Amino acid sequence: MRLVINETKKPTHSLSQFDCDLEKLVRTTPTYLAKHCKAALSSDMTELSSKFRPEFYRVDKERLNLWARDLAFIQQAVCHQGWSFSEGLRIALKRISTYLGRLPVYLYEDCTLNNPLLSCPRLFSVGPASASELYFLKTHVEIEHELSSIIQRINYILEHHSELSLDLIINHLKKIPDALQHIGTYFSNLRSMPSNHFKAFRNYYGSLPNTTYLGPSGRFSAKFFSTMILINGKDILKVIPEYFDELLIHENYFPKHDFRQLKILIKKTNSADIKDANYSLRQLNQTLMIRHKEIDTLINSIAQTLDRILGVHFGLVQKYLVKESL
Repeated sequence: MRLVINETKKPTHSLSQFDCDLEKLVRTTPTYLAKHCKAALSSDMTELSSKFRPEFYRVDKERLNLWARDLAFIQQAVCHQGWSFSEGLRIALKRISTYLGRLPVYLYEDCTLNNPLLSCPRLFSVGPASASELYFLKTHVEIEHELSSIIQRINYILEHHSELSLDLIINHLKKIPDALQHIGTYFSNLRSMPSNHFKAFRNYYGSLPNTTYLGPSGRFSAKFFSTMILINGKDILKVIPEYFDELLIHENYFPKHDFRQLKILIKKTNSADIKDANYSLRQLNQTLMIRHKEIDTLINSIAQTLDRILGVHFGLVQKYLVKESL
């Protein structure tokens, strides 16, 4: 059934009470998981479901997005514990998600960019492990912010290089390796996280049990793909095509805005228009009137720094996901 929203009418039931009850359930869910309080969590889900009214679908999109995030969080927690998710809440999550054009599961954007980490973080673990989980999520958010600044700087250089002096271009390029190195440091710092802490929450970020839905993961950072293309150009699409095949297959798992920008970038990079051809730092010196050796050196340094970061990340995957599962 297609969900039709009539935003001119206001719900007659207490939205604020439902907000409070949903927030309360989100806060208590990790404790229920840790103490294996299946019956209590099931009871709370049933009670919350009974308070959800059809007219609630008419609220604003911002509120619906928050509900989708939190219902998906509870679903992820319950299903990974091997318990049953409330049918009423499952239907509500599905209908809300259909209207919003998102998947009815906990997404990378939900646990990072849309997670209120500084006020009321959505965490699956409790005790000492929860501090590590919070740091883990904050690290991903910081990386997203660093990538945003790198993308903005590279776009500025590529779009305005004809108006900029060589010295100014060089100054901008010099700041990119440092920003990339910050990301490498964030990844390196994760190595200090105790393995038993990671084990306490890692499964909750896996694929949703008994479904084909994938779990939230850094692999769904569209900004990382954009950065790779902006640095290396369309050649990267040929070197690691499986990365970019995955983009199209799993588009709905990526943050929407970031993925739209990525698609624009890929289209621009593959454009037949000479001014957009291979829109990247690798091609920058080819478009300048005078080839500059220092620019080539800096661009090579940027590409090498990115490769090192990917290597550090691969090392983390080997440590926490591969070795720990053997």
